[in-house]
Amino acid sequence: MGEPGKNPRCLVVDNDVGVAQLVHAFFQRKGIDLLSCRTGEEAWEILASEEQWGEVDLLLLDLRMPGMGGVGLLEKMAEREGGPKVVVMSGFISEEDQLFLRKQERVVAVLLKPFDLLELHAQVLDAVEARRARTPLANDAPTLPFGGDFGEGEISMGGGS
Repeated sequence: MGEPGKNPRCLVVDNDVGVAQLVHAFFQRKGIDLLSCRTGEEAWEILASEEQWGEVDLLLLDLRMPGMGGVGLLEKMAEREGGPKVVVMSGFISEEDQLFLRKQERVVAVLLKPFDLLELHAQVLDAVEARRARTPLANDAPTLPFGGDFGEGEISMGGGS
C-alpha cells in the first residue's frame, strides 16, 4: 500500500481526453503521481498486479466509457480485498447507478461533471489519508451534487435508509 510521506498515487480512468489531461495537469502540480487510462479494461490490467493493487491509493473513475465502464470495473474490484478507494466523476448518473454506488464501500465520493478541481483535490487528499491510515473517512457517506430535474443541493449516498 502507498506509504505515508510518499506522494499519493492515483489512477485516472476516463475516456474523455480533455478531462483526463486537465486532472493530470492539476494534480501533478499538487505532487500527486498519476497514471491514466481510457477504459475499465485498461484500468483492470493495471490493477490486476498485486504491486499496483497495493500501490494505487485512489481511482478517479468515470462511469460511462466504451467497453467496461466504471460500474463493471467496480464489480471486478469488489472481488478482491483491499485495494484503492474510488472517487466517481461522471457526467450522468442514473437512479440505477446511484443505488449501485451506495453499496460500494470503496466509493468515497461521487462528483457530477463538470466538477470543481479544488473539491476533487480535497476528496483525493481525504481518501488517500484514510486509506493510508486504514481508517474510515470522516464523512463516510459519498455525496452526489444534483442540479436540474433533481433539485439543487447534495444528496447523501451512504448509510441511513
